[in-house]
Amino acid sequence: MTDPLPWRFLVTGSRHCTEDHARLIRETLDRAAIPARLAKRRIIVVHGRCPRGGVDLVAHRWAEDALDADPEPHPADWARFGKAADPIRNGEMVDLDADVCLAFPAPDSRGTWDCIRKAADAGIRVEITPLMPAETFAAAPLWA
Repeated sequence: MTDPLPWRFLVTGSRHCTEDHARLIRETLDRAAIPARLAKRRIIVVHGRCPRGGVDLVAHRWAEDALDADPEPHPADWARFGKAADPIRNGEMVDLDADVCLAFPAPDSRGTWDCIRKAADAGIRVEITPLMPAETFAAAPLWA
């Protein structure tokens, strides 16, 4: 009998996060992992490996700490693609497919919104957990 396919999370989010944000991100990952764990599927956490840390670092560490998960970082190739590196990397991560895209945007998270858009266009279910007060989120340019 073969192992079931892993459950793939595509995680995208702000480069900046507080400890409160990190707690929210870990709680969201814990909740999102429930179906995979009930199905006894390994979890793969795909993220953009932002060099500044932020959501990517929290998700990476969550996967490292979990017994049933592995991080799968996809750093942007700035040397090769310059300013286009983030959108290109986002497209590559989306092309790998995922069971769900867990997004943690801030109002200025252009790369996060790009990844959200690409995931939604690819038919990947997107769950958005804003890293800002609700009134700020309501005024944010979601699809800019």
